[in-house]
Amino acid sequence: MASSHDRVGISAIGKRFSERGSALIISLMLLLVITILGLALFDLAQIENKSAAASLADYRAFELAQAGIERGIRELQNGFIGDVYGSESWTDGTPACTPGCNANTYSTLNLANTTIPAQTVTNFGTDPGGSYTVELKLLTVGEANNPISAGYSYPHGVTCFTASTKALVYPVPATDVCDNLAFLRSTGTVNGPPGYSRSRTIQVLVRASSTSPFAAGLTVGSGDGLGNPVIEGQVNIGGGINVLGNVNSNPAIKLIQGSQMWNNWSQLEPTSVTYLRPRQRICPVGTDCTGGANLVESLEAELKVYGNLTHLMVDLQNTSNLGQVGSSACYGAGCPGSGRLGKGPLDGVYVADGCPLPCTSTAFSFGGGSTLTVDGSNITKPYPFRFPGPPLARADIATPTFPDLTSPVTIAGTAYANYQLNFWATHAQAMNGGTYPDIGGSLSGPGLDSSIASFSDAVSWMDANGTAQTGFICWDQATNTLGFVGNGNNCATPNTTPGKFLRPSNPMLLNGNHQFIVNSPGISYRGAAIWSTRQVRLDGGLTAFSDGTGAAGCVTDCFPDDHLLVLMSDFSIDIATSGNVNRVMAFIFSNNNVLSARHRVYLSGAIAAKISLCFQSSSAGSCSVGAGVQPPQFFQANMYDPRNLPAALFAPSGLSGERWRVTPVPRFWLECRVGPTDPLPTTPSGICSYQ
Repeated sequence: MASSHDRVGISAIGKRFSERGSALIISLMLLLVITILGLALFDLAQIENKSAAASLADYRAFELAQAGIERGIRELQNGFIGDVYGSESWTDGTPACTPGCNANTYSTLNLANTTIPAQTVTNFGTDPGGSYTVELKLLTVGEANNPISAGYSYPHGVTCFTASTKALVYPVPATDVCDNLAFLRSTGTVNGPPGYSRSRTIQVLVRASSTSPFAAGLTVGSGDGLGNPVIEGQVNIGGGINVLGNVNSNPAIKLIQGSQMWNNWSQLEPTSVTYLRPRQRICPVGTDCTGGANLVESLEAELKVYGNLTHLMVDLQNTSNLGQVGSSACYGAGCPGSGRLGKGPLDGVYVADGCPLPCTSTAFSFGGGSTLTVDGSNITKPYPFRFPGPPLARADIATPTFPDLTSPVTIAGTAYANYQLNFWATHAQAMNGGTYPDIGGSLSGPGLDSSIASFSDAVSWMDANGTAQTGFICWDQATNTLGFVGNGNNCATPNTTPGKFLRPSNPMLLNGNHQFIVNSPGISYRGAAIWSTRQVRLDGGLTAFSDGTGAAGCVTDCFPDDHLLVLMSDFSIDIATSGNVNRVMAFIFSNNNVLSARHRVYLSGAIAAKISLCFQSSSAGSCSVGAGVQPPQFFQANMYDPRNLPAALFAPSGLSGERWRVTPVPRFWLECRVGPTDPLPTTPSGICSYQ
């Protein structure tokens, strides 16, 4: 019989063998787990690499699509600038599409060099390269003005110009194709290894706009440089404001005592309304315009102010309101049943670097219950470009100066280093009181009014193309009318003779070394002239001839398309200094001094000033305007088609893209929601629709 010692030894040996087996099993299990985890981590790394590669390809495709949009905009701008002045259009085959550019469907824009080759970026990576394809679709007027009428869900309606607007046809046929409005759609594609190819598609509506201050409302330069406002006082404004400002402006705009800013002509006195061709009616933001309901006229008014990012830019006091909620009350002939409605909110607000939400920026001050009403309540957008130069952030580029009478300019294909010295002095008729005693004894002396006897002065000038022209300045005492006559006619020619009075396409050019003074109650004028003078004082009305009446608007004789006076001066321009004035209808430019308006006057047209605009009760810096019973009122009234602006007017030049700028229309940027197998629609609809 074995001893107990032997029995214990055998038991211990068995136990040790059992423990070793368990350890082996555990080790094998751990090895299996580690192997599985290793494989999982390896697969995860592979997935992460694939995900990173896919994200990189996706991002690269998006950037390529953006590049295509930028390329398309540049091609469209080149096409506009390359056209003969007054004939600018995207319907003329420049740029070209395959098949031809049209308003029905997207067509491929003919572009070279749209492929970017792959390139090694670092020792460990490459840029896969890729390509972009740009498509273009034109729009009809009906589609642009009221998209729902054409079966589209665009964010809002937009105006445009066509062959009909060029010919002053009203209303514009809905079937006309817009010359300055087009959809661009760009698809960027990255072709990588299998599984890494990506495509992204971006769509945007772009528009060509004139950069001329005479195609705007109030346009003001940099001020006195001492920090004083460039626009100050009590004034009501119907139209847009564009302020260049400077880094010292604090504020740039100061509106007081309940000043107002409107986006329509509803507050313009009724007679002046009949002198202006109606604007295209559009569907405003957030409005149901089914069946043509709720369409409004819009002045496309924007508030744009460049300036120091840390200073107060817009100071509103005493319930001064910019923009209104909803549409205006009915105005014009036919109210209330068939009259006109005006848009209430401003189209856009672009001040300094914007007002990032929640808008604690110092750029705005709303005192005394003042308000600002803009589409989408959006005041976050920065100033888009320093008029007329590069974007705000491009401090590395020499910023062009505000366009003035000494700026370089290109007219009729000829470049002039200095508008005033090289073009104006050689083309306009030089005038002074000695050579033209009638002018010296009226406009430059006591002022022109009904006490001045009729006179006729022969003048000669060269038009924008350098062709010699002759004509007459005619003053008719009986009708208080100043006429600008040409085309072989004279003052005695019957007024009903076609072509007697010059048109804005070929205005009289007058370089006057004299004052331009109009006394109460004022005068009328017929024809077209660009007149540079010394001091301007308008204490009487300056009304363009019109065939409009209280019952109906003008047809063949409208301001400013048929009758236009442009006043330019290096000296002060003072309006309504001694009392109310019924109306002033003109384009006015103050080159090196201030423009002031004190009492009630209805100013229609365009106003540009290099230094300051001073209105009632202003006192900062160079502004010194007394109080009055009622404030002056300005209403933006531009050419029915900006291509009809006189070619002899100065315009921006250089980095701005010359006379035209092509930019995206706000709210129309969209990435099409394209799935892996989705074909792109032929119109801005479906996966490329706006919702």
